[in-house]
Amino acid sequence: AAGGYVPPVDAAEEMRAADSETLLIAQIETVAGLERLDEIAAIDGIDVLWVGQADLTASLGKPGSYEDPEFLDALARVAEAAERNGKAAAYLALSVDEGRRMLALGYRMIAYGADLWLYQSALRDGLARLRDEVK
Repeated sequence: AAGGYVPPVDAAEEMRAADSETLLIAQIETVAGLERLDEIAAIDGIDVLWVGQADLTASLGKPGSYEDPEFLDALARVAEAAERNGKAAAYLALSVDEGRRMLALGYRMIAYGADLWLYQSALRDGLARLRDEVK
């Protein structure tokens, strides 16, 4: 740095610190991913197996069929592979009940909601309040 002091950096230590603070997520979104679950889960450094449910149901030939037995079996298989390999299984729950089901299956990382839904909800609420002011 021009005219400034730059403290010495131990590159190896910096890399270890960065690695310990990085979460590596493998997305399971296809039949091919299901077929190689244990192989993927065994990769050193992968922390989480995340199910991409829309893509996975499409890959199974059943787009959007979130209650289909084949999809439900796939969810269980992901949770089991994660557990066997010391990883967390993760899922984006579209409802509280779905989140509860995933927790019961052994999923340890649950995302809930989506930015677009939250935005739509906030807009609906704001518009409703403004309409109440006009009445």
